[in-house]
Amino acid sequence: MKPKFKNKYNNEEIKAALKEESFGKCMYCDTFVKVITYGHVEHIKPKSSHPHLAYDWENLGWSCQTCNVKKGSKEILNPYIDDLEEILEPKFTCMYEDEPENVEVINFISTLDLNRPDLVINRVQDCSNFERKLKRIKTILNGTDTNLKYYIEALNQESNVDQQYYIFKRYTLDIYLKAQDIDVENFVS
Repeated sequence: MKPKFKNKYNNEEIKAALKEESFGKCMYCDTFVKVITYGHVEHIKPKSSHPHLAYDWENLGWSCQTCNVKKGSKEILNPYIDDLEEILEPKFTCMYEDEPENVEVINFISTLDLNRPDLVINRVQDCSNFERKLKRIKTILNGTDTNLKYYIEALNQESNVDQQYYIFKRYTLDIYLKAQDIDVENFVS
């Protein structure tokens, strides 16, 4: 790589655009980047094996320092293409399934160490707040509160893709609503 191009992708405008595109979250661990570490411009396909993609917008992402370093020059699933919500298997413990059947998923989880202690602690704290709100649904159902529709809409918004750990929140919300036999279609506009 020519020296004058070496850090061209590393300017503040590009970082800001990537951060905005990913809602300020690491494309891999789904944590708001400033919570864990500093943000990095990530090359989805490594520069070492794909130098022709070093400045290709489709090959750039926003990542926390920890995931970027752990990934290194390995090729793993691309969160912008691969539907992580579909292929990662969350647990109520705010950890990912240790032994999914898909080898690419196993590689993704182990390479990035997505069940590392600091990450699990942050997910547990964030998702515990969400679960407390979920339990309020049962109170609303048992009472005469007419705000259930708005409450479920708020929980749906809190488990949108722009929210930290949305995969865990969406999983928990779906399981809870099924267990309570609540049809979301009746409540979400």
